[in-house]
Amino acid sequence: MIRIDQQTTIASYATSIGGVLGSLSFERWMALSYLAIALATFFVNAYYKHKNLEKDKEEKK
Repeated sequence: MIRIDQQTTIASYATSIGGVLGSLSFERWMALSYLAIALATFFVNAYYKHKNLEKDKEEKK
């Protein structure tokens, strides 16, 4: 059972997040989604490049 102070904290955070997300225009949503996709692509590429370099090191041994 969630205590009343925990419920009010959760409600406060949810309302704040909802207010911020609701205030964003469509263009800003698209800009944020493009940024998220670009960052995800960067990290995926970096991960696989790292794995490829480790594989090359092991093959040279």
